[in-house]
Amino acid sequence: MAYWTLVDGDWGLVANKTGPTRLGFCLMLKFFEMEGRFPEFIEEFPQPAVEYVAGLVKVPATELAKYDLAGAKRHRKQIREALQFRPATLDDEERLTAWLAVEVCPVELVEDRQREALLVECRARKIEPPGRTRIEKVLVAARNRWEKVFCARTIERLGDIGAARLLALVAEDNEDGAGLLALLKRDPGAVGLDSLLTEITKLNDVRRLGLPEGLFADCSEKLLAAWRSRAIKMYPSDFRDTSEDARITLLAALCSSRQAEITDALVELLVALVHKINARAERRVERQLTAELKKVRGKEGILFKLADAAIGKPDEVVREALYPVVGEKTLRDLVAEAKANEKVFKAKVRTTLRSVTRLVNATFAARDTAWWGQGNACASDSKKFGSWSSNFMTEYHARYGGNGVMIYWHVERKNVCIYSQLKSCSSSEVAAMIEGLLRHCTDAEIESNYVDTHGASVVGFAFTELLNFRLLPRLKNIGSIRLYRPDDDPPGWPALGASLTRAIRWDLIEQQYDQMVKYATALRLGTAEAEQVLRRFTRGGPKHPTYAALEELGRAVRTVFACDYLAAPGLRREIHGGLQVVENWNSANTVLHYGKDGALTGPDKEHAETSMLALHLLQSALVHVNTLLLQQVLAEPAWAKKLSDEDRRGLTALFWSNINPYGTFRLEMDKRLDLAPLLSVPRPRTPADTSDQALAEPR
Repeated sequence: MAYWTLVDGDWGLVANKTGPTRLGFCLMLKFFEMEGRFPEFIEEFPQPAVEYVAGLVKVPATELAKYDLAGAKRHRKQIREALQFRPATLDDEERLTAWLAVEVCPVELVEDRQREALLVECRARKIEPPGRTRIEKVLVAARNRWEKVFCARTIERLGDIGAARLLALVAEDNEDGAGLLALLKRDPGAVGLDSLLTEITKLNDVRRLGLPEGLFADCSEKLLAAWRSRAIKMYPSDFRDTSEDARITLLAALCSSRQAEITDALVELLVALVHKINARAERRVERQLTAELKKVRGKEGILFKLADAAIGKPDEVVREALYPVVGEKTLRDLVAEAKANEKVFKAKVRTTLRSVTRLVNATFAARDTAWWGQGNACASDSKKFGSWSSNFMTEYHARYGGNGVMIYWHVERKNVCIYSQLKSCSSSEVAAMIEGLLRHCTDAEIESNYVDTHGASVVGFAFTELLNFRLLPRLKNIGSIRLYRPDDDPPGWPALGASLTRAIRWDLIEQQYDQMVKYATALRLGTAEAEQVLRRFTRGGPKHPTYAALEELGRAVRTVFACDYLAAPGLRREIHGGLQVVENWNSANTVLHYGKDGALTGPDKEHAETSMLALHLLQSALVHVNTLLLQQVLAEPAWAKKLSDEDRRGLTALFWSNINPYGTFRLEMDKRLDLAPLLSVPRPRTPADTSDQALAEPR
């Protein structure tokens, strides 16, 4: 409604008007200010705006029906003069036609958008648009003028010889030309040698026309597609019924487009044909292997056992029976190959993991802590990925549905992922959370960890307390949490009566304290994994006393945290903000890891883990480059001053609008990101850096 509000100058224009005239004039004035034209009907005024303006001018809204919109010529003149507009003349229409033909028609083919562009240009020139009929004439004239220019330019580039060849295609009694046009309109058939040869012949026939290179290089793809679509629906007789210039241009657009499309189709046909040949050969080999395997079941296993036995007992009858046929070196190579295959993917995993660690550390070293902070907190969460059913890690996920595996991420508060783990759907997320905090192998010094409700187990609270981490979960089930009392004394908080439960069993914690410290130390030193420790405690039978003590310690820590969580809105905002970071990371996964429907391919854990680390490396590279680009911009004082406190909190390096995950990749080999001054910054951080930063003045 702000656009319909009368300002100081408007009241001076309506001072001497009353009744329906006052209301109609005000509505026409504000309508013209917004639309740049006068309304043709009373119904064009929005009813809420009519009621609003009627209230401003103290005239009933029903009085608008008495206003003579068509006869208000004097009012129109007054409004035009007040807003410094003038009616459109024939010269204006001619200039607008020329402007449309040069600026709009070459790039915009939709008539409604051409009309919108015309109205915007009229407003920019302070001209009242001509009537509806005159506007349509201007649009038609502009399109015709542009079409003539386009046809003339195309014919000039074709030359006399090229134009004559195209005209010959649709000449009467030219069966060869009509046949070529019919072939051009057909798509390639099923994958096969005949389709490939037909497309090659078609491409050669089009190339004989000798269309010049870059014939339509400077026109938009939409324009060329429109002329091609128009031509592909026409018969030779239809071409002959059009003017010669348009006929030549239509044929040129059709042949040029189809030449490029046939070339692309040939590549696809050739690739598909090779795949088909390979598949047919593989099926033939499989049939042969299947036939052979039916003779002796488990032949491959028998061969490996035979090779192992031959090497293990070379001095017995085996030497006389096997070595003359196969040879000792061949058998040794066979066994060595079987053992080496198991190490290939493990080596790939180690190499990729080292690359991720180096890149993440380089990002931490390059970051300006004045903008990004110290990086001492992270959020952890899992995401389900599809995986092959032949992979033994693949399981059905009860919550998300479908088969797959889980990847558990630890993402630092400013969008740097410090650790990733491949887990089965039934594995403990609490164990994964602890492993990531201890094994991330980066320079990040994590003190706090944000988790969702599933990570808020009492055992998780206990182990993070023993390991000197602060566990900060989002308590979705806060209403069902019970607060444990410190002792058996009568509670002094009557308002918490329904929320309180029994006292903490401190004697059990004291009794098992040494054992709890022993398990925590084993986790810290890496002599035991969290998954193994928790599995040992959660086996069937009576509850392990150390596990019961851990639960008691976790209940005490969770009670303290729940009180802080309820009392501190800032803490809740911090936790929600941290978890939003890992959700954003998972959103980026969907964009970057889109191939094969987002599934991790491979029949074993090593394949899936390599894909996971490759995705981790790719996203870390994206964050690294974005960090450098943002710091390059923020190094300029003019940009740095624009950031408010809210902007600083929302500053993130995890955005992907600057990448193209699929489609056409245009590589500009002569350009590169100007990050050389920044790339020299990354280096291992030292305690001196931290102390110097603490003494530095904030920006």
